Amino acid sequence: MDEFRLRILEKISEAALDDGLWEEIVDDLRAHLSGSHGIIFTPDIDPTSSGGLWMSRTLSPTDVEQYLEYYHTKDLWTLRGLETGTIKTGRAFVGQEIVSEKEFVETEFYQDFMRELESKNLITATIFDGNGDIPRVMMSVFAGNQSTPYDETALQFYNSIISRVQNSIALRHKFNAFEDQARSFEFVFNAIEQPAFLVNHAGRLIAVNQAAESFIETNDDFQVRGRLLCWCPRDQKSLDAALAMIAETGSEDAGSAIAISIKSKQSPRPYILDIRTVPGSREVNGRTPCALICISADRPPDRARVAAVCDFYDLTRAEKALCLRLLDGHSLKMSAELLGVTEGTARQRLKTVFSKTQTHSQAALISLFQTF
Repeated sequence: MDEFRLRILEKISEAALDDGLWEEIVDDLRAHLSGSHGIIFTPDIDPTSSGGLWMSRTLSPTDVEQYLEYYHTKDLWTLRGLETGTIKTGRAFVGQEIVSEKEFVETEFYQDFMRELESKNLITATIFDGNGDIPRVMMSVFAGNQSTPYDETALQFYNSIISRVQNSIALRHKFNAFEDQARSFEFVFNAIEQPAFLVNHAGRLIAVNQAAESFIETNDDFQVRGRLLCWCPRDQKSLDAALAMIAETGSEDAGSAIAISIKSKQSPRPYILDIRTVPGSREVNGRTPCALICISADRPPDRARVAAVCDFYDLTRAEKALCLRLLDGHSLKMSAELLGVTEGTARQRLKTVFSKTQTHSQAALISLFQTF
């Protein structure tokens, strides 16, 4: 993974909890793709409102106002994309894929608006925000009048970051939905449906949400003794190491996140602990958390979600079957036996799944299926 893509993916993850980063992300994408402008429509605000988008610093509020008040109804890229079904959740495309340059430059949208902005080419993606079935997030970068259309390399890069943007915005929506109503961070924290814990830099618990309180009371796989404890000593070492790594990285390091697998006494399916940094600006009961820990209960994701994830990443039927066995809590060796293939074949399929989903461990893969 190249250095820029790694940095942008980390920043996108951190933006789930820090809206201020989205403008930087737009500018980073614009600069990397040699674009003239960049813009992201946000999911939870009316996209015809100027408050409903993040934009690169190259666009002025006047430019945005003109687009929203008039030119969005003349935007041939969007209109043609809707007509042809090109605009699909999680798919990037370039403007010339649906509108030829000759046709585009003759439109009012280009002649009276885009040409003044020195933009003629587009690369864009529509992203599902995790709130309802309608994809409402548009992430676009525009290139100048003298530039050539975006090529396959740019399209591959854009496609490679879509899933991270999608996950980040879905998580952002959970945190910010109540904050728009002037609710506290504590209220949002308690609204998380999964058992969730906030810890400080020393790994000590400073808050648990309502789901976590109920989870701890009825579960003997975990205990709270000033910090979160799990019954398996080896898993405890993994948890402590992950927390130490997050604390060392610090909340200023955009996008720090670790997923680890924790054994259950009663079930063959492991828990997945998703550990993420929390921006230093957040406070709970007057204390500053370092990390958020969310526990996925020991059950696999529903089959509809598994199918959606497999389709999104173009997994084959054999790769999907392997993922289902792993999600059921079976080891790679046992999964191979159940599928009637050798362990080596199963291992090679898993490597291909890792490559397609941009994950690097079984724990991260399971976390992807559970949080997609």
